[in-house]
Amino acid sequence: MSEPKRILREQFIEHFLFDYTDKDEFEIQMLSEIFEGIYYQKDKHFKPESKYWQVFRCLQDQQAKINQHQLEIHALGQANLNQAMMLAKKQEEIDSLKTQLNNMEACYIGVKKERDELQDKSQCIRNLVDQRNLAENMLRKISIVAQKKLPTFGTALRFNDEVREILRGEHE
Repeated sequence: MSEPKRILREQFIEHFLFDYTDKDEFEIQMLSEIFEGIYYQKDKHFKPESKYWQVFRCLQDQQAKINQHQLEIHALGQANLNQAMMLAKKQEEIDSLKTQLNNMEACYIGVKKERDELQDKSQCIRNLVDQRNLAENMLRKISIVAQKKLPTFGTALRFNDEVREILRGEHE
């Protein structure tokens, strides 16, 4: 096969095959045979004014449109893939933020319970301190009144303590 014929054959096949990787050998062989038939008939029928030439030009135009559409489909598919990947990343971020929010809510609930418990304990302690202070104040008032009314009240209390110790056997 001469060099110009080989170049024309490759251009013919390349024009009709969008992507060599997607085509099998049968399609390449079929296009090669079509090319051979056209090349053989070129002097007779393959002239710009012949009907074969018009059919060939129509086929070329249709193949160019197909190639363009395939490129557009590929570009749209790539754009959709990119959008899907971006959407997946955003969904991962949303899920991560939801998890963080749930953890923060659980932590907040735990801290709130601890705070409530501490407030309850603190209130109990305050109540006990208030009761103790009230009891001490009442004891002081009773002691003062008792000392005024009964001068020997303090001595009697000490005597009671001594009697208890003697009865227990703790006296020396």
